[in-house]
Amino acid sequence: MRIELNLATRPTVNRRRFYVLAGSGVVLLLVLAVVQAASLARSWSSGRGFGDRTAQLRAGIDTLETEQGALEQDLQQPQARDVIDRSYFLNSLILQKSVSWTQIFMDLEKLMPDRVLVTSIRPEMIENNQMRLDMAIQGESVPQVLEFLRRIEKSDKFGSPVVSTETPPARGEKEASVKVSLSVLYVQK
Repeated sequence: MRIELNLATRPTVNRRRFYVLAGSGVVLLLVLAVVQAASLARSWSSGRGFGDRTAQLRAGIDTLETEQGALEQDLQQPQARDVIDRSYFLNSLILQKSVSWTQIFMDLEKLMPDRVLVTSIRPEMIENNQMRLDMAIQGESVPQVLEFLRRIEKSDKFGSPVVSTETPPARGEKEASVKVSLSVLYVQK
């Protein structure tokens, strides 16, 4: 049997476990520092490339804005203004000629309830193949006119009816009728 006896006034302490754990921690921190430094270098170099690309794009934008200003000045000349006005006028005539009245009336006929009449239609082109129809309709009673409005709302070619005026039947007339002015969107297919 062996007995260890330490007669020193300060016995030695085994610190090996502490040194191993501390050393491992330092090595881990060094590895993390190297990874962070590599990540920082990579992001810095890519950010520098983005900055260069941004500067090139801004220079291109400045060039295009200068060209745009020159073209707008050319368009402000009286001769160019006349050509632009004439082209707008001709384009509006072409759009008006492209309206198929037959198709509009066929589509309206499918939606009209009995005893409701369209008294006027005025088309106005809005976008690509879409137009706004300002219409005046006349019906014998309010429920008939409301039925027409319900049918327009459910239609796939008409939409968004907006009633601008409504004239109730006048008292004492032989043929009492409700008159409504409305705007509705129409998609010509």
